Amino acid sequence: MIECSVYFAAHHPVQIASLCLKRMGPAARFAVDITGSFDLQGFGDLDAKDILFAVRGEIDFEGIVVVPEHLTPSPLAPREVIQALEPHLDSAQLGPPEWDRFRYVLKPAAQAAPPLD
Repeated sequence: MIECSVYFAAHHPVQIASLCLKRMGPAARFAVDITGSFDLQGFGDLDAKDILFAVRGEIDFEGIVVVPEHLTPSPLAPREVIQALEPHLDSAQLGPPEWDRFRYVLKPAAQAAPPLD
């Protein structure tokens, strides 16, 4: 499931029409193309429905974010986070889940902090 929003004073949900990611060489850098639309309400003359957008750029993959409260059942430990991800991706190239305020972050293995002894 792809979740996307445009931030303009608040998050506005986006309807994604297309999303294309292409790896750029061996590093964790990608070319991204995304198109879609969103509605804007509460901004007077700017209000509109189905505002079209297209974005093209380059991004660095910094990891996978898992927000436990967004999943049922909510993963409560790093091992449960891995189990929740396994049906969707191979976590072998990711470091261990690290707790960050309200979410777990799994960085690419090359960027992950070494385990504590």
